Formats: sequence, C-alpha cells, structure tokens
Amino acid sequence: AVVSTQSTGMMNYFGKGKTKQIYFPQYDDNIIRLNNGSFGSCPKPVLDVQSTFRQKWLCRPDEYYFSGKLDKELNDVLAFVTSIFKDANDLKGKTGFTENATVAINTVIRHWSLIDSPMKFVIVTDCIYKAYHNVYQEFMPNAKIIELKILNGTDKKRSLPKSRDELMARFESEWQRAMQEVDEEESTVPRQIFFHLDYISSQPAILFPVKDMLDHARSSRSNDIVHSIVDAAHTFLYDNFDLVTEYGDPDFAVINLHKWNFAPISASLLYHKDTKLHHIITSWNYNKGFSEECQDTGTRDQSAFIAAAEAIKFLKTWRSEEGMIAKDFCKTKLRTAVNQLTSSWGTAEIYFQSEDITPPSMAMVKLPTKIPLIRQVSDHHGNLDLRNMLRDEYNIECKVANFGEMGNYLRLSFAIYNTLEDVDILDNAINDIAARHDS
Repeated sequence: AVVSTQSTGMMNYFGKGKTKQIYFPQYDDNIIRLNNGSFGSCPKPVLDVQSTFRQKWLCRPDEYYFSGKLDKELNDVLAFVTSIFKDANDLKGKTGFTENATVAINTVIRHWSLIDSPMKFVIVTDCIYKAYHNVYQEFMPNAKIIELKILNGTDKKRSLPKSRDELMARFESEWQRAMQEVDEEESTVPRQIFFHLDYISSQPAILFPVKDMLDHARSSRSNDIVHSIVDAAHTFLYDNFDLVTEYGDPDFAVINLHKWNFAPISASLLYHKDTKLHHIITSWNYNKGFSEECQDTGTRDQSAFIAAAEAIKFLKTWRSEEGMIAKDFCKTKLRTAVNQLTSSWGTAEIYFQSEDITPPSMAMVKLPTKIPLIRQVSDHHGNLDLRNMLRDEYNIECKVANFGEMGNYLRLSFAIYNTLEDVDILDNAINDIAARHDS
C-alpha cells in the first residue's frame, strides 16, 4: 500500500472528463464545490491507502511501532514526496512532515524566539494569515512587528494590485518605509530582521514574486541579518518543482500537501536550511534530526503522512482529457472562468487580476456592484451573508469577502474535479442575486 522511492513507473491516473465521478465519489453531486482552496481534496486511491494503513496499524500496533516498520515507511514516504522537487538531492535532511502549516509556522517562530538579540523586527504583509499575528505575540512579544501595506495603492487608498509590476512597486515603497522605522532604533549590533512572506496569500489570493522580494530585502540590509520564512501553504506542486529557486532560497518554507496536492487532511512539508531546527513538540526523537523529531510528537494518527506518497503519485501522473498536468489544467480553466465571470458581471474594468500574480488555481473576481455590501465580521469563520446564500439557496460552496472600501470579491477556486459548467451555475446564481436586489 505504501509507495516506495522506486515507484515512479506506475500506471497513470487519467481524468477523461469524469474526474469527479472516478476519483472523488465521496462528493455530493448536487453541491458545486468551488472552494478547494479552503478545504483541499483527496482522491479515492489516496483515501484507500490511508484506510489500508489504518487497518494494518490497528491489527498489530505494538509490532508495527517497535519493529521500526513505521519509521521506515515514514522515511520512505518522505523520500518519495521530496522526489517531486528538482533539487531533491539537495533537500535530504532538510525536510520534515508537520500536521499543517500552523504547526510549521509555530515551530519556526519558536526557533526564532531563541535567537538572543535586543534588536528584533518582524516584517509581515497585510495579506498574512491573520492567526500568525497571535503566534508572534506568544513567542516574540518584545519584537517590533511592522506590516507592509501591500493593499494600499499609490494614492493610499486600499485596492488589490492588478499586476506584478504594481505589486513590486508597492512592496518596494513599503519596504523602504519599514526600514526607516527599523533604523530609528539605534543599535550597536546587527539588527535581526524576520521576514514572513506569502508565496500565495489566502485572502485575497495573490501570487507573490517572493524571490524578487527576498533579493530586494537582503540587498538593502547588508549590515543586518535577514531571516526568512515563506508560507507556501497554497503551492500547487508539479514534477521538478524547484523549491529553493522558486521561493528565493529562504531559511524556511512550508507547503500544505492537503490543499492542492491531494493528501488527506492534514499533512504539510516544512523545509529548513537550518539544521539546528527542532520540532515545537519535544519527545523521544529529540536531537536525532528534524525529520525524525517530526515522526514522534506523541501518540497520533500517522495515516495522512503515509498516504502522502500516493497523493504525490496521483499528482505526478494525473492528466486531463487534453493531456495537461493538474496545475496547468486548473490554470487554463481558471483563466477561462475569470474571463467569463468578469465579462458577465461587468466588473473587468473595476478589477482584473493579471496572470503574473494569479495563483494557478485561485483568483480574485470582483462581484457586481448591485450585490449588497457583505457583512464584515471579525472572526475567522467568515459568517458572510452572500456565502451563506450561495450555499443554502444555490448549493454552491465558495469563499467571498468584503474588503471595506475595495468592495466585495469572490475567491474562485478551480480544482481538477471542477468543470466550466460549475462556473456557469455560479455565474447564473450571482446574476440572479444581483437582479433580486436591483428590482
């Protein structure tokens, strides 16, 4: 049931236009799922591997654990998962499984908190996953946190960037402002700057040029020490993905395997350049290496990690009816969907996200101005009127949000089980709601 590191010549998975029926039979055919970005998706072959492992574990857990079988399988799976990277050989000893990106981020920030320095500055953007502010408050309460206002235009009014050039211009301006604030603190020792970047932000969904951002940050602070972590939770992997180059050679990077990479909930991969990193939970494998520490954090279900190998196999071999890999299929269909919706809703002139900052499988689409203002809420659940209406009245699951003066947006996810007919249904539903409020 477990895929070994030699299992690269396996039968391909083909969509053949029926991916949902063949590989995702657990989904309700009556529900239009356009929110894969929030909850991910796990195909049946991967769930089968997870179920088989659980059964094996239940049969003889004592023998499985103490014979070393479990550790060997976890090591084999980690090796196979990292085989998808172009720089796989260079990543040996530099990766480990964590339950999710939040555990990984906590692990890194705790690690940073142990650095002895009176001059600590945390740099984040206003697109950061907001829960991570709490992590910095917990572990680095004395560090100064500076937020880069990426969602502020040149006129200081809030707006989503429309292109990579606009995004970089905003970043460089905000970085300069932040560094002026850093320099106000006189110091006789190098300042410790902790730069927290999103590769793909969650809400709003934006693909950031993290390599260029990190290059700019490092070159501007040659006398200080710039630490970096790339939150790449929404990364859509593909064969020969160049992790170090794509993320700008960061100190740390975390990828959720259960979002766009077909693993069960939940499994993430944490890359670390620093070999002194320790898992935030200390247990029996302390000081045996980070990947080993990740394997033993107390009693838990290891099945999502074990099944991650089958998920990567699925990712490597799935092809659409046209012969496209998963990422390219989603990217192509997503662009078609965005063109259709912005045209139908008459919002292309207000906001149209260029391809160079659009993630492969998620895009921000401006909703019609006739749609009433969505109620803003402060909690992370997002109990939004329109989202509830789409789900309860039209059987459509998607993420929507109000950005204050920027207005209402839909974060459209397009997964391999989606079709353009799903987009048609969403299109008609929004137009129907707009007509209801216009009458």
